[in-house]
Amino acid sequence: RFYDRKEIKDLLAYLRLVANPDDTVSLRRIINTPPRKIGQQTLLAIQLHAAERVVSPYRAMQDPDLLKLMPAQAVKAIQGFVALIEDLRAFAERERLTPLVKRLIERTGYLTWLEERKDAESVDRAANVREFLNVVQRFEETAEETQGDASPMAFLQHVALVTDADTLGEQGNQVLLMTLHTAKGLEFPVVFLVGLENGLLPHALSETPADIEEERRLCYVGMTRAIDELHLVFAQSRRYYGSRRWSEPSPFLRALKELETPTLYQLMFGTATEQGRSIGQVRRGGPEKPAEAPFLPGQRVRHAQHGFGIVVRATDHLITVMFPGGVGMLTFPLKDAPLEAV
Repeated sequence: RFYDRKEIKDLLAYLRLVANPDDTVSLRRIINTPPRKIGQQTLLAIQLHAAERVVSPYRAMQDPDLLKLMPAQAVKAIQGFVALIEDLRAFAERERLTPLVKRLIERTGYLTWLEERKDAESVDRAANVREFLNVVQRFEETAEETQGDASPMAFLQHVALVTDADTLGEQGNQVLLMTLHTAKGLEFPVVFLVGLENGLLPHALSETPADIEEERRLCYVGMTRAIDELHLVFAQSRRYYGSRRWSEPSPFLRALKELETPTLYQLMFGTATEQGRSIGQVRRGGPEKPAEAPFLPGQRVRHAQHGFGIVVRATDHLITVMFPGGVGMLTFPLKDAPLEAV
């Protein structure tokens, strides 16, 4: 498992941070690797400042209001780290992937740090760093031969796919959690696509038409991973830094013909005061089993406690109903369903 080695994960974290400086997980992994004299107290101060300003830790590290509160040694270390990442980001914009990785290894001092330790483990790790450069070069050569994408982001997606492919199928029934980028090229009988909310998909930072289209393509990738069942889910509300915010369904859902039942559509995209924020499932694997009368998808029903709702799905044994007002989607045994057709 080449990509499971610590030194390889470190180098990949550097690449992720170069591609996306707001990647907090990657930043935490390598901010002090090799050691840069950025201690735990400094890290805590950075994280607290980031939370207060609602920015990523990397953005917080560039804030003069934070730096003026830091000791001179910590300021020097932080500015050095930021300068390193900015240098690599600028280099990535004008150079190819292999020269970028060479510069990353050189500028971070990672290989030198391992070589200076001289113990057997560090010698092996240094050899893995050199092999990583060979892996990158082979990826770039293959991309050129096939006229494919050889960008840092494409390489990271390739690594994610290879890593996931190594782990798939090792166990029996299981739930796999992955990003939309990682899901490319894979298929599953049942897929849950969650977070379908405006601000998440499309992302809040997607401002230009090109950005929106890229987010739309990602949404399409997620939906087409399903072989039999696709479940689309968005939250009624989320908590952001201690405060509750109501969610709005992703605008991409408006393009789905399967959701054009007027009453269901109104529940999802109705007046601004309606807070029911959940959506049923869309099937690709063929028609549903015929439902027992009188319940059919799209039909209006009434529940004694939850009021009026819309049938989303009905099979021989179960009926799923969407209720407004924050109740969301509920499933009942068909023969005992406390529902009345209206």
